[in-house]
Amino acid sequence: MNNAHGQYIAILDADDTSTADRFALQVDCLDQKSELVLVASWYRNVDSSGKLINEVKTPTEHLDIVRRLASNCPFMNSAVMFRTESIRILGGYDKTFAYSQDLALWLGLATLGKFEILPKFLTNIRLTSTSLTNIPSFGLARTHDAYVLYKRARWLDGLRLIDKLRGQRTIGLYGLLYAWRSLRAGKVLRAVGLTVTNFWAIPIALFELLRKGLKFFKPIK
Repeated sequence: MNNAHGQYIAILDADDTSTADRFALQVDCLDQKSELVLVASWYRNVDSSGKLINEVKTPTEHLDIVRRLASNCPFMNSAVMFRTESIRILGGYDKTFAYSQDLALWLGLATLGKFEILPKFLTNIRLTSTSLTNIPSFGLARTHDAYVLYKRARWLDGLRLIDKLRGQRTIGLYGLLYAWRSLRAGKVLRAVGLTVTNFWAIPIALFELLRKGLKFFKPIK
């Protein structure tokens, strides 16, 4: 980030692709709306050969985006463009998080200005078995970061009671997943503490396991 000299920064992770007009559309949006600190877009998930898996539409207005952010990030990193000045105000990426520095950044940017998601499919997200999200060695760090950051997200402005309850559900499920992965890593005391703290979420986790099968935890990795 220190090497960025432009007014805006756009992200495009390895193997992901954007449409030819993505940058122009996002720059134009930020140019016209000074209150925005971040603009994203709808996206498509594709497989390793580029074949469409599904299309993902998310809220487009700031308040709806923030309310969704309390329990589930509504945009992908490779669909994002933000103001360079804003990230410098925050001091760049928060290096205390090994995996979810992007989510930490979005939560920080939400305190500085508004978000918008363009209702166009401008980014293709490539899902493969070698994607960082699917590498087991990142599982413990990934779950720790999500557990901590979604607890932080409870303090976003504009949240309704239902948004806070959804956020609490996410926290509880991540807490149990973090406990399980900590136990597998030999961190017994941490696992016990997390289980006790998030014991209330066990019925929710069991319900989701029964409803979705053993693949339940995959979407929240």
